[in-house]
Amino acid sequence: MVSFLIFKASLFCDIHVKRESEYCVRIVFFSHHSD
Repeated sequence: MVSFLIFKASLFCDIHVKRESEYCVRIVFFSHHSD
């Protein structure tokens, strides 16, 4: 489940906010630690 969230966040970041990589890293970090 968590892996799916990270994957989904990664896709969102790659498509929508390529320039805001730091924000994406925060999303992935949060997703990874909200287990």
